[in-house]
This record gives sequence, structure tokens and C-alpha cells, in this order.
Amino acid sequence: AVAWRIHPHFGEWFDLQSGARTEIPVAFDIWLQHPHQPFAVIAHTFVAPYDAAMIELPSLRVLKQINLTRGRMNDAAFTKSGRYLIAAGDDSLIRVFNGESLKEELQFTGMPRHNSRLAISPDERTIAVAHEKGPVTLWHLPTGRHLAELPLPEEGPFPVRQVLFTRDGRYLVVCLDDRSIVAFDTRY
Repeated sequence: AVAWRIHPHFGEWFDLQSGARTEIPVAFDIWLQHPHQPFAVIAHTFVAPYDAAMIELPSLRVLKQINLTRGRMNDAAFTKSGRYLIAAGDDSLIRVFNGESLKEELQFTGMPRHNSRLAISPDERTIAVAHEKGPVTLWHLPTGRHLAELPLPEEGPFPVRQVLFTRDGRYLVVCLDDRSIVAFDTRY
């Protein structure tokens, strides 16, 4: 049975068992649950005073409000271990936060605007950032060092819808808006 419902546009959650209604100070369209801790991060993809909130689970009590980007947020993800939360936005930066305190630890700079999607390798050492219509950039997570740039097919360019690593980390898969899929061998 459904225990609670969050309405993303009005920023409130409704406990279906008790009938209680609580306002959440951020309207959201991204839900990121920490893999090992009892909290989630809710975020939205439009600019406001705060673009995310850390909420306790299952109570949904707001623990803190934060800004993951300085512009419109496009994607965010926790690493598998929960050590990091990575956020990509239109501000030409990739930000790396401590996965528990949500304090910023590292920034990757020099990206084009419109970082559209990101993926984290299974070993948590590589971040792939797919830009709206042009290359996928690989970064070394612990240091922020640029590793490689992978060009997308020229017959597009079609916007990137999703980017992910295969379970073994050998391939990076990019799904494009024209419903095509491009796979890159990550042994560069």
C-alpha cells in the first residue's frame, strides 16, 4: 500500500495513512536516494533560491536546503558507494559533493554550457558528462583531471537523453533523441 505521496509541483507531501500534509520548501523533479543512509535529495531543474533539499526518510523532514548548481540543473547522481553526489547544470561546471554532508568538495571547470546528462563508472573513478549536442567528456573523479573527449556521430547532432556505463564499466552507452544508441569502449 502507498504510505505517502509527494506532489512535485506544489512542494508538499501527503501521508496517506495519517492524512497529514507537510510543505517541502522546494518543488522538484529529481529524486536521489542515498544508497546507504536514510535520506534523499530532492532537486528541481529550474532556477530558484535553492535548487535542492536533503530530506530524512521515511519522515520526509527537511534536513537542509542547498544549491547543487548556480544555474538550471540538468542531472545529478550519487556514486554507488554514496561517497559523492555529482551535479551537472547550465553553469559550465560539474560539482562534486560529499555524499553525506553535501558539502562541495570539487569542481570540474571548462565545460560548455548545457551539460545535459552524467554517469559514474562502477569503480567510481570516472565521470562521463554528455553535453547537449556534442561530445561526451570523461573526467577522473578523485582529481578532476580531464581524461578524454568522445565525439558523437556527425549526422545529428541529436540531443543526448541518457548516458550510462555498463555494469563492468567497459562501455559507455549514450542514448540519443533520435532513438539511436552509441557505445564507446572506455579502455582509452
